[in-house]
Order: sequence, then C-alpha cells, then structure tokens
Amino acid sequence: MSKSTLSILLLVIILVIGILMTRNVTENFQSLEPGKFPESVNLPILYKEYPLKVPAELSPLNQSAIYKDYPVFPVGSYDQITNNIRYWPWPNNATCSPTSFCGSMYEKKQKVDIPPPVKAPAWGTPDVRVNYYDSCK
Repeated sequence: MSKSTLSILLLVIILVIGILMTRNVTENFQSLEPGKFPESVNLPILYKEYPLKVPAELSPLNQSAIYKDYPVFPVGSYDQITNNIRYWPWPNNATCSPTSFCGSMYEKKQKVDIPPPVKAPAWGTPDVRVNYYDSCK
C-alpha cells in the first residue's frame, strides 16, 4: 500500500474511534435550576437572600469609602476567626468593580440567619455513614 492510502486509513480509524468515544458523553448540569421567566428577567439574582434597595441605583462610593467592608482579622487569634466568612450581611465585600456597584442593589440584612450546626450521627446507628454525616438512601 502507498503512503497516501495508509494515511487515509489511519485518519478514518482515528475518526471512527473519536466518534465512538464521544457518543455516550452527557453533561452533568441536571442539578442546576432553570430560571423562572418573569422573576429571573425582572429581579436580580440574590433577591431571595437579601432585601432589595428601592430604587436600585449606582452608589457614589469610591474605594476609600468601601474598604471597611472587606474583612481583615488579625493572624494568630485564639478566637479562630478567619477571613473566610460564610454568612454575609450583604453581598458587598468591597471587591466590586467598578466601585459604584457596591451597595447599589441590596440593603444590609438586619439579622443574619446562621443555621445550627449539623449533629454528628450516633456511632451505633445502622445508617450508612459518609465522613461526618449520614448518607441519604
């Protein structure tokens, strides 16, 4: 066989293998919720979590006014506090770009709801244990 015939045969084999390998590929985006039509168009993303500012407008704040919202805690504290805050009073953490977006859409929460910690499963239960939690069967 000539070199051109071998190269065409090799190309066909590669294409067939590629088609067979990609035939059963599915994307794993089933857990994402699709948006509801009127509310996902008319309302901002975090409207269920934070109170909306009415009217929503660009704020006149600049970087020297919003730096206080960025959490900085001392290193080596016995309180075990870190900059990794899980429950924020509002989505502004002084990293908005441009700064006029900070505080433009949401108000601060009056009270931040922190759920109670999950209790460890008992050692004697017949439930399947996954790390620290009981698994959902």
